[in-house]
Amino acid sequence: MTLIKSISGIRGIINTSLNSNLIAKYISAFSNISPAGKLLLARDTRNSGAEYIISTKALLKYLDRESINCDIIPTPTAQFLVVKNNCAGGIVFTASHNPSNWNGMKFIDQNGIFIDQEKFNQLENEFKKITLSADIKINIANNEQDNKAEESINLHLKNILNLSIINKELIKQKKYKVVIDCANGATSIALPKLLKKLGCEVVKINSDYSEDFGRLPEPIPSNIKDLVLSVTKNNADIGFATDPDGDRLSIVDNFGNPLGEELTLALCVYYFLKFFKNNRKYPIATNLSTSMISEKISESFNTPFIRSAVGEINVVKKMQHENSLLGGEGNGGIILRESHLGRDSLVGAAIVLNLLAKESLTINEIFNSFPKFYIQKSSIELKNDSDAIISKLKRYFMNEDIIETDGLKIVRKSEWIHIRKSNTEPIIRIISESKSISRSKELIKIIKNEIK
Repeated sequence: MTLIKSISGIRGIINTSLNSNLIAKYISAFSNISPAGKLLLARDTRNSGAEYIISTKALLKYLDRESINCDIIPTPTAQFLVVKNNCAGGIVFTASHNPSNWNGMKFIDQNGIFIDQEKFNQLENEFKKITLSADIKINIANNEQDNKAEESINLHLKNILNLSIINKELIKQKKYKVVIDCANGATSIALPKLLKKLGCEVVKINSDYSEDFGRLPEPIPSNIKDLVLSVTKNNADIGFATDPDGDRLSIVDNFGNPLGEELTLALCVYYFLKFFKNNRKYPIATNLSTSMISEKISESFNTPFIRSAVGEINVVKKMQHENSLLGGEGNGGIILRESHLGRDSLVGAAIVLNLLAKESLTINEIFNSFPKFYIQKSSIELKNDSDAIISKLKRYFMNEDIIETDGLKIVRKSEWIHIRKSNTEPIIRIISESKSISRSKELIKIIKNEIK
């Protein structure tokens, strides 16, 4: 079975491509390439993650490496705490938006960011050197448990509530009614706790810790129909959906319309630039597959807009290089430098609520004021060499304006098509955007026909 290895971490199907021996080797390898100090451990709500943390703590103890067990916390909380606690790095057991029969590992360096390609190559080289000795006896039963989940979440929420761009008292005055769908994942405690601290009335669905996510885990419109219905039924001001490890946020408006994960970044960019004029001189950073809506909003404030290859760490590296204060990806990921350099659904939710409070408009009214572009996303199973597919398409579009930073992106005046190998699944992603849904669908059809 397929094991996915990339800058987004290691992912595989539990007890098949992802097994205890492989996990132990990667943990040992990561320990070897990390500086001295404690390693932070965390997980999402998959049951297998509990076993992985226990065995990992025991293994690290055998290796004379201290660790902190934060248990179930959002991935962004783990990233924030690696820096807060001066850890040497962190490991989060999660497969993010992949199904519950998957799990994996995300590796965080001492700066609270995911390891980059260079560090990942070091990890792979070290992994190949590891031979697990048969005489290693790890006593799991006697391994002490130091669950820091509640403390960790509280520290992260305190950081968010004290951000310079968040006016918590203004949000409290509005008394918003918010429906949330956390996919029974790692934000199931953190998100309602944050919202209540912001004076919101919270209606919860799929917001109990469970590896039964209650829906397909990726918070795209087709997967959050229960949230749509609940927003309408409860006459709520807004709906929030997250993925199991909490780095993605998607939004449902006050009429029950799912805005799509692309609009999360656009809303945050709009708030960040409209109400904080000093921010306009700093570029907004995102990836090649993110909607033009955020770009057009940035242009309206005369703010530079820069793009990187897909992948959180690639956006973060671009932010660091270009001195960007805000970035993100079109999958609902918001990266605010003031908080920490990682996608954070909790930060995104606070920003969007502050936007509502500042504008004194509904989320639907704000969205309707944005430029209109329509993104479509599709994929094909990766059966053949992805490089061969990209080469074929490059020849087909040889007379077009193309970008080869990450796969192949064909750029036209008011539309684009991006074809690339996924970092997280055994698929090739095909993403298009244009001025109409029908045209965006047509662009994807053209690509699929050419690949055949």
